[in-house]
Amino acid sequence: MRDCGMDFVIGESDDPKVNLCLESKGWYLKGGPVCENMLMWNDLPCIKWRAKHSKPDVKPWGCKKNPDYPTCVQTGSQRE
Repeated sequence: MRDCGMDFVIGESDDPKVNLCLESKGWYLKGGPVCENMLMWNDLPCIKWRAKHSKPDVKPWGCKKNPDYPTCVQTGSQRE
């Protein structure tokens, strides 16, 4: 966690670069890649990451429980 710049006491980060670093070391979120999460969907590092790594028709995850979240409404996602 320290290698990626995350405070291990807090144990989470809203910085896409930190989260992508953790994924590169094998730490993954249950829902899927952090850059496909509805909360990180519009962050520039995630947009660039999805262009390289995601399927073209990917939709953000986390929308099933939060269907009114703006990113979910914009994309029409109902992904878990």
